[in-house]
Amino acid sequence: METCSRSLVERLGYSSDARLVILNCDDLGSSHSANLAALEAVESGVASSATLMVPCPWAKEGAQLFAGKDVGVHLTLTAEYPTYRWRSLTGAASLHDSDGCLPATAQAVWANADLEDVRRECRAQIDQALAWGVDVTHLDSHMGVLQTEPRYYQLYLELAAAYRLPLRMAGKRAEGALGFPIRAPADKRAIVYPDDFFFRWKDSTADLLRRRLPELTPGVAEFIFHPVLPSSAPTTSPPPRSASMTTPARSPPRPARCWRRKGFRRLAPARCGNCSGFPDFLPPVRVNRQARQGR
Repeated sequence: METCSRSLVERLGYSSDARLVILNCDDLGSSHSANLAALEAVESGVASSATLMVPCPWAKEGAQLFAGKDVGVHLTLTAEYPTYRWRSLTGAASLHDSDGCLPATAQAVWANADLEDVRRECRAQIDQALAWGVDVTHLDSHMGVLQTEPRYYQLYLELAAAYRLPLRMAGKRAEGALGFPIRAPADKRAIVYPDDFFFRWKDSTADLLRRRLPELTPGVAEFIFHPVLPSSAPTTSPPPRSASMTTPARSPPRPARCWRRKGFRRLAPARCGNCSGFPDFLPPVRVNRQARQGR
């Protein structure tokens, strides 16, 4: 990826004053109902992209449903629901808690995981997505584990550079709160990322869009939400669905069907100026899937 003095929107072919929005469906693969909800949001033109939790039981279905769509890897090192758990792909002991599952919190990961085990696991998740036929468009981090701790953030940048992929970047105001630089190290590696990011757990997506869209400055802003249908018949003998995720380390996603509600489409990116997706960020000469998988 080449460094460039032009702004990201100019490099994407827009005028310097363009305001582009990505609305991403997080947690694809976490449940059958999440997969169907995310698919509906994307196919209806409201959401732009999704990110896949590769270790989760419904991840392969999510990959199949989203064939040919904008899908990133939601690098997953935690399993936050006490009655619905998943394990790492690599099986490294340092990545698991006393139940043999990924731990519930970022703090537990940072305290106990061996960083080399984390590196192998993250690469395994990206490589598995590629093996399933996902043309991975970007990277981000479940519960911010790789984004909010300095050692893990360096690994996050390393992975983006190794696989030549854009990544999710914390919002402009986050750098001071985090206490370590985030944009300058990414720029040094010529890694591409959206200019801003908006999300707060438990916030209404519609309310967040109402507040923030009018305030957007020129550039690319990413918003995320966690769509989940309230009930859906599974296509196979199921692991537990979102309805069984009780008393988790963070509150489970409530049935999120805001994209169906009257008026939401007027707030959605496609109705608020230009809409961008992560594939546009990829460099003009992309390494092919086999080369990325072999790195």
